Amino acid sequence: MNRTALRLSLALAAVLSSTAARAGTATATINVSAQVPQSCKITSSSDIAFGAYDPVVTHASAAKTATGSVTLQCTKGTTYDLKLGLGSNAAGSQRQLKSPTTSAVLSYDLYSDTASPATPWNETTYVTKTAANMSPATLTIYAEIPAGQPTAEVAADYADSVTATLNF
Repeated sequence: MNRTALRLSLALAAVLSSTAARAGTATATINVSAQVPQSCKITSSSDIAFGAYDPVVTHASAAKTATGSVTLQCTKGTTYDLKLGLGSNAAGSQRQLKSPTTSAVLSYDLYSDTASPATPWNETTYVTKTAANMSPATLTIYAEIPAGQPTAEVAADYADSVTATLNF
């Protein structure tokens, strides 16, 4: 016999002798599980930039509008609320853009739609939805500075900062 045939014979004998030494078989079931919790995150947001607001000519009788957005992602079937704070310069429940160099302000509002009248979007009137899938969902924020604001008599840059809160 050559060496290769001898090795194969020895290996076959080892396999046959090891299975012959077993007296029986037993089995068990092993359960495998995982939990996927309801989960959401804000993946991005875009700023609302009104640009130039002219209270003397263009916007004396016409509102100035702009849009922004919040993009979020949730597990399928998760119901969520997206709330928008009143901003850092609010007077009561009125959002305000403020000049950092003067005390001048511009009132503005944020809405979840463009209906007339539009639905305000804040911490008490907010957007509630259920995620249809895990794809990112972008929610548009409609913004408006009402026409003819006499408080905008000071030429300056005006700003505010609003917090978006996602509850699920």
